[in-house]
Amino acid sequence: METIPHSICSTNGDITFIMPSDLSLVFCVLGNIAAGKSSLVAGLKKILPNSIVASEPRDKWAELGIIQAYYEDTNPDNPNRGSEHVSAIFQYTAFSTRLLEYKRAMDKKPTFLIGDGHPLNDYHVFVKTLNMKDSQGRQMINDKELKWYEDQFKCWQELCPASIPAFFVYLRTSPEKCFERNRIRIEEEGRYEEKPISIEFLTHLHKRYEEMVKIDEIKDKLHIINGDKSKEDVKNDVIALMREACKLRSSFVINGQDIPFDHAVTL
Repeated sequence: METIPHSICSTNGDITFIMPSDLSLVFCVLGNIAAGKSSLVAGLKKILPNSIVASEPRDKWAELGIIQAYYEDTNPDNPNRGSEHVSAIFQYTAFSTRLLEYKRAMDKKPTFLIGDGHPLNDYHVFVKTLNMKDSQGRQMINDKELKWYEDQFKCWQELCPASIPAFFVYLRTSPEKCFERNRIRIEEEGRYEEKPISIEFLTHLHKRYEEMVKIDEIKDKLHIINGDKSKEDVKNDVIALMREACKLRSSFVINGQDIPFDHAVTL
């Protein structure tokens, strides 16, 4: 497979990125809880040939019992909230298992690697939010735990630059829409380990996402999509973005053949 250039063109201007030469395109979908990330990723996988998804390892988290404990620990009505360091343990677990998902996906050398969430997202949104004191002065992740996490995070950035995507797609979904979608998916998809999440918490995360889009590591690679739209409209918006972003690539190598992007996508 040919080596791709170290920049691609987008509507936002030039994007600089680092990625393995034997992968064609690595990108990541970011967004609030129930913003529509998983639905978008599933839709893209169906139309992008030889694509691999680095998914949130939710089954592993459920198997360990850590995600259930995490939702209980972050419940504002829990009188022991934050006392057993569950949120810190969960974020450490999420960090290591998510990186493993990316490594396994990259090892398969796909044409398109789609990330459902990313460690950058976990750190700048969830970990920092959990470090903040609530109305009773409690921290879900204390300052010492935050420092330990940040040390791991810096090591990852230095050791694994290839896991930084070419670009990020941020689903800017309103907290109200996330709240309604979260309620529906718990009821319809049987995600009973996910306790109903308050609109206040979703609003706080939304504010964190809006701050995250301005940081240097992300802002020059970031594309914002209106996540309040229908699933089909969101998917079409992302395909249009990818088409623009791939203008400098005349083709992708699929099954040993050079295939133009518009022919590669099964619309």
